[in-house]
Amino acid sequence: MNRIIIISLLCLLFNVSPAQQGWRSGEMEIEVYPGNRQEADILRLLKVSAEIASPDGSVIRAYVIPGELDHIITAGLKYKIIISDLNQHYQNFWTDQMVPPGYYTYEEIVAIADSLASAFPSICKKVMFGTSIYGRELAALKISDSVHLDEPEPEIMFDGGIHGDEIGGAENLIRYARDLCLEYGTDTTITTLINSREIWIY
Repeated sequence: MNRIIIISLLCLLFNVSPAQQGWRSGEMEIEVYPGNRQEADILRLLKVSAEIASPDGSVIRAYVIPGELDHIITAGLKYKIIISDLNQHYQNFWTDQMVPPGYYTYEEIVAIADSLASAFPSICKKVMFGTSIYGRELAALKISDSVHLDEPEPEIMFDGGIHGDEIGGAENLIRYARDLCLEYGTDTTITTLINSREIWIY
């Protein structure tokens, strides 16, 4: 019962969104091992970005800069550094060396998106919104039968880029975009979807 209460409290006390704005200078990923509720409270009061990393709440994953780590050390909390420099660790995440075999690299995803917009200009266009903190494209493909018009049709957006270190979303969505474009005019369901909706794939 006590573990359930502690886990419930930890869920309410911690939230995490470090990668949404990019990593801070010197930011690292650590694990903290609170031995009891008081130690979990100490970590909460330090206001570090953290989340529960184990089912029983005995491991908390935190994202800290050196000054915040100093406070954790001073508080006497047990910890372990998992990634010592998140900026350096994720700098080349989308390169051939980091992406597992069978998945597209960032460059390949961009090339496929560009080729779809080029090969199917009547139903597919690429819209650029800007770049990420690492200079990567923030773009979406709009797929619709009147792609250059804003029609009064239902719109749907698929977002595969919320977390820049998760390759599955981007992989699945670029394949979905490709299938939509290739099957338009031959597959009845896909043709109906594209003719009756504005589909955005980010």
